[in-house]
Amino acid sequence: MSGRDGKARRRIGLTDIASGLPSVLADMRVIVRGALTGLVAQPGSHRSIGSVFQDRAARYGDKVFLRFGDQQLTYREANAAANRYAAVLAARGVGHGDVVAIMLRNSPNAVLTMLATVKCGAVAGMLNYHQRGEVLAHSLGLLDAKVLIAETDLVSAAAESGSADTANTLTIEDLERFAVGAAATNPDSVAAVQARDTAFYIFTSGTTGFPKASVMTHLRWLKALAAFGGLGLRLRSSDTLYSCLPRYHNNALTVALSSAINSGATLALGKSFSASRFWDEVIDSRATAFIYIGEICRYLLNQPPKDTDRKHKVRLIAGNGLRPEIWKEFTKRFGISRVCEFYASSEATRPSSISSTCPGRRASRRCRWCTWSTTPIPGSRCAMPTAG
Repeated sequence: MSGRDGKARRRIGLTDIASGLPSVLADMRVIVRGALTGLVAQPGSHRSIGSVFQDRAARYGDKVFLRFGDQQLTYREANAAANRYAAVLAARGVGHGDVVAIMLRNSPNAVLTMLATVKCGAVAGMLNYHQRGEVLAHSLGLLDAKVLIAETDLVSAAAESGSADTANTLTIEDLERFAVGAAATNPDSVAAVQARDTAFYIFTSGTTGFPKASVMTHLRWLKALAAFGGLGLRLRSSDTLYSCLPRYHNNALTVALSSAINSGATLALGKSFSASRFWDEVIDSRATAFIYIGEICRYLLNQPPKDTDRKHKVRLIAGNGLRPEIWKEFTKRFGISRVCEFYASSEATRPSSISSTCPGRRASRRCRWCTWSTTPIPGSRCAMPTAG
């Protein structure tokens, strides 16, 4: 945002704030729903990812929850499938506090298996499916999982690492086969899960050594739902959020998933990121928003201009890593009206901060607009420039 001299201003007045009121008021129902779901949750409360998803499945039963290529699952269908998977896990002795290692590529089954695990009161250990050898052995050793669920072609990699119990390894095809005829009703185990319980283990990238398993509790995920889903992205039930990030990444597992679930929106999954195919996949998935990380936006900007640059319906993008020097060029070229940029990490113990674009404004650091309009988690400050 600039003053008369053309230089960036660091202060934003009441007029600037007032200009954003209509969009905030229009999203108030989503904001309140997120607050009631996440902000009021207490460590000892029996609120969890499983219970919240069951609530949303009851509310948005026939709404499409997952889209993956030509495959679609409604909220009701996804909940029933997750319940059947949970019954299979329970039959194999998985209970409260146990760990289920998950080594699956992007697909609806990756999401359903995670939901099944947390419905059992167990912990989903989200493995990077690119790991091999001693790195994979280290990760499996940390998890000490009761059951490993893996892609068929990844089972051998787990076995060769020497740390996987092959007797307790299921391929995703095994899980699907055993789930046929299993109970599709919500399991009683969900009611016993407390918000303070661990939901996931998310592994760091391991750039300074072996990967470390960071802890994601149900409470932390619920707070993220309120912050990202309710205050940041503010998706509507008619929205489709595209995410090609792997499920072992917290932007996919927490930011994308919680934002969709909060409002009953559709989560469209991509197999993986491809700069050349990205916009085609976004268009095919009917996405109105997408999740990014790191240099994804720069890679997209470096692609030669083509007609799909503006043929999409995306109005919102969210993530971290959209650099200030390309922010304006990116949003202008691809016609993005709002950016929800945040700063966070899986292993962080301090709150995250969320900022959002000031519509029609130029960059300004520590923008009071975005602090007011998206309300960062208490104790945080806007750390990124914003631009319209």
